Amino acid sequence: MRRFTGAWFVCAAVALLLSLDQLSKLWVQNNLSLYATIDVIPNFFQLAYYANHGALGGIGWHFPLTIPILIVGSAMVIVLLALLYRQYTRLVAPSFRVELFVALATAPLLSHGVDRLRQGYVVDFLHFGGLPVFNLADVMPHIAMILLAFEAAAFLRMRRQATLRLAPQHGD
Repeated sequence: MRRFTGAWFVCAAVALLLSLDQLSKLWVQNNLSLYATIDVIPNFFQLAYYANHGALGGIGWHFPLTIPILIVGSAMVIVLLALLYRQYTRLVAPSFRVELFVALATAPLLSHGVDRLRQGYVVDFLHFGGLPVFNLADVMPHIAMILLAFEAAAFLRMRRQATLRLAPQHGD
């Protein structure tokens, strides 16, 4: 049985991640009032409904071109990721980590774009003491970078092993 991989897997993973993020935000909007907070773990973790009208942490919320710039920038990054993934797959068969990396890097860009186009702001709701409020899509790029680091480590390990196999042996 062939493993479900390639562009179909990436698209399915993006759709799943996008759906999870959008459904979690919809739940928050339907169950909490704006700026309301629910203590899940007192003094550590709260659900808190915030409308982020800017970029990271609300930066640029007062600048009228922030949203269009973010949407266009996100679209450009998505196209670049798709082109790089396409080129990469022509050279080698991508690992599961690479495919998941592409999905985890693309889904949050799409999700935040959907939020900004649909309502003009991104819904943030996860608040761990002392950190800014964020959402599920904000976590995805961090997981993607961890996967990329594992992929790079695996590549370097394979390259080192190949170099050792090709190196001349002493006494040859």
